[in-house]
Amino acid sequence: MFVFKDAAGEPMSVPKQVFLWAWPLLPGAIAWARFGTTWGLLEGTAVYSWWLATIFGRAGAASWLRRHLITTFVLFVFVFATLFFVLPALLLGTVLSVWWCWALGLSAGVTVTALLWPAQRRFWARLDG
Repeated sequence: MFVFKDAAGEPMSVPKQVFLWAWPLLPGAIAWARFGTTWGLLEGTAVYSWWLATIFGRAGAASWLRRHLITTFVLFVFVFATLFFVLPALLLGTVLSVWWCWALGLSAGVTVTALLWPAQRRFWARLDG
């Protein structure tokens, strides 16, 4: 099983491990409650997929992301869109279809990524020296 580590490289405590493995179930449960099993599984899987970079190693993932900026932008949009999909699903899921909630989440994901992108690029430039 994959073990999350803190900034110093030490394994995190068991309660923190449990929380980090369990919290993505919440967005999946919200999507499942509003739109059914398929959407719940899709949302839960999407949120868990954020961790692929951490599973493959932080240093390798960070350098790969800096070399592939278009793909990185799309991945950032994906992360924010999966997070923001839950908000309209929770608040408006009884009056809007799943597609409208998805469109709102995607729009918010693109907007937030576009707003944060210049700061992210400056941060990487500082890392590169």
